[in-house]
Amino acid sequence: MQEKVSVPAIRFAGFTDDWEQRKLGEICTVSSGVMGNSLLTEGQYHLTRIETIADGVVDETKVGYLNQQPDDNYLLQTGDILYSNINSITHMGKVAKYQGNSMLYHGINLLRLRSNGDFDSDFLLYLLNTNGRRNWAKTHANQAVSQASINQSLLESQEIFICKKEEQIRVGRFFRHLDHLITLHQRKYSRLCNIKKSMLERMFPRDGTAVPEIRFAGFTDAWEQRKVGDFFDMTIPNNTLSRAKLTYDEGTVQSVHYGDVLIKYGAFIDAQDDEIPYIANGKMEDYKAHLLCDGDIIFADTAEDETTGKATEIGNLQGKAVVSGLHTIVCRPFEQMAKYYMGYYLNSNSFHSQLLPLMQGIKVLSLSRRNLSQTVIMFPTSKAEQAAIGTFFRHLDHLITLHQHELKRLQNIKKSCLEKMFV
Repeated sequence: MQEKVSVPAIRFAGFTDDWEQRKLGEICTVSSGVMGNSLLTEGQYHLTRIETIADGVVDETKVGYLNQQPDDNYLLQTGDILYSNINSITHMGKVAKYQGNSMLYHGINLLRLRSNGDFDSDFLLYLLNTNGRRNWAKTHANQAVSQASINQSLLESQEIFICKKEEQIRVGRFFRHLDHLITLHQRKYSRLCNIKKSMLERMFPRDGTAVPEIRFAGFTDAWEQRKVGDFFDMTIPNNTLSRAKLTYDEGTVQSVHYGDVLIKYGAFIDAQDDEIPYIANGKMEDYKAHLLCDGDIIFADTAEDETTGKATEIGNLQGKAVVSGLHTIVCRPFEQMAKYYMGYYLNSNSFHSQLLPLMQGIKVLSLSRRNLSQTVIMFPTSKAEQAAIGTFFRHLDHLITLHQHELKRLQNIKKSCLEKMFV
């Protein structure tokens, strides 16, 4: 019989002792909460409920209420851990640590875990966030029709491995710092996304106006208006290749697929940055009439929601790719535009709001080629202003992508370390 491992795969230098197996109830006090008043939408005293830790942190804006003060035994202390023991099976065993930001009482449907003084609360928090502990919660929960539950005595009997407190503190501090970095990048990422959303609203003209609310210095001329059908050649053929005909292995002809336009690609496809599949066994001579040019616009004309009409501009694919899928419309400008401008403009609310009343369907929305051709586009006549706008949004997207990648990298590090730094 294989002996159970009693040390983690990764640990800090200087710590060599075996970890000790203990029952959870031996190292912390587990207690249930007090009932709130479900009829109250505000009250003098705040107490926790399931929603308070729905996102893995104690959200003190999502609380229950009482107008009669609970016993002080229910008052949370900084470092207390709240454990979701009555919830859907997916969220069973979710935990969060109370930071002591305001006076908050412990409510029902969450168990409170309080250290006996010889245990670091951060260490316990992250230990209970490992896959092993979350899976324990799911497999030991009593399942009902709409929710599952774990009783207090069963949770207290759960066996865990712990180390000496000095090592606990090092491990807890490491994960707390990692979470701090994740939060910083999440905030930066969210802030940049909000800036982009706002600028897409304000840097293109709104209905009935000839200039945008925000412009770069030095540009004052009114913008030009054209119908899509007058500005673009809309006769460029696409082909009906399904995704099954595409491969990410090396090939000759690349293919921009309808589904990727709708979901994967942004306002601009850059062959140097975006992973674009090839047509399996595709030969260039078979697709000469379909080849895309840089500056072409691809519209997704069908979707299950108002993303119908999503557009992307082609870049760095000159004569190397085609578009595939039934639900695409290829538009080629009759006159050259500054790179990036049109891709971002066509995804702005200034343009997309015109498409919404033209969409047809109930479960699936579609946009006809004819209706699209009658829609009005706007653009500055100055190529320099077009370039300034396009480059601004492209740089913003670059920053968003950087923070998104760093956020994902840190999340992957945390996920890996949670599995390797605990037993």
